[in-house]
Amino acid sequence: MAKRATFLEPAAEGAWDDYYGSGYVRPATGLFVVGDQVRFYYSGSSAQEPLYGMGMASWRRDGFVSLSAGPQGGELLTRSFIIDGPELHLNIDASAGEATVQLCNLQGKPTLSWYWEDREENFPSEPIRGDHLDVVVRWEDGDLAKWIGKPVTLRIRLKNADLYSFWTT
Repeated sequence: MAKRATFLEPAAEGAWDDYYGSGYVRPATGLFVVGDQVRFYYSGSSAQEPLYGMGMASWRRDGFVSLSAGPQGGELLTRSFIIDGPELHLNIDASAGEATVQLCNLQGKPTLSWYWEDREENFPSEPIRGDHLDVVVRWEDGDLAKWIGKPVTLRIRLKNADLYSFWTT
């Protein structure tokens, strides 16, 4: 079962946006990306008062949802996609653990080595640790440049980590 979090916590009793227990919170605008944050502006009101004040909630960019793995770890095999740049970026919180990424073919099997040698293995990336809104995945023996324009899948292994998003540039 999915663990769901509250989008906007109820106002504390007596706070301006509680309006004595009978208040409403209404979106004032859409979502705004400002640097590494997503911001949501809202108004507090009651049935009698059309506008009592304005507030702002914020969270990490791409932070609506994450794939989480605990101490036992877990892995994600992505859907296939076309590589469109030589760098793979992750938005990830691995401050209490780590993550690695392995390049795979469309069937989820590790690709041949970066240099098309006789090896049938593709080593995972260097471990990623820490809380990063944008970290570039590094491999000891290559990058994604030779895979640009080709379909791949990624096997992302997580341990005590939350993956928010990934992209290539």
